[in-house]
Amino acid sequence: MKIVYIACNVSMLNEVIKIINSNGADSFQIIEQVLSVNKVGVPRLNNFVWPGYSSVIIIQVADINIYNQIVEALKNHNLKAELPDEKVLVCSWYIDDIFF
Repeated sequence: MKIVYIACNVSMLNEVIKIINSNGADSFQIIEQVLSVNKVGVPRLNNFVWPGYSSVIIIQVADINIYNQIVEALKNHNLKAELPDEKVLVCSWYIDDIFF
């Protein structure tokens, strides 16, 4: 099983959710109003100097094919982004257990 961590400008959240839903993700969590400083784009610290904030989506994926589809779709999203602030940060890792 893999965990995929996605951080994006809140303005891109709905588009990212569409990407993960259309590529088969069936379990994810959204963390709102995340303050961030990224390597691309401007800081999002939700203050007067650096307005705005990020959102984080965490996906649990058991099927490696679905994982590959989601990651490729997010890579394509970044390639098509017109502005640095439209790009998403994606990282992933393996997990041993998940249960409810």
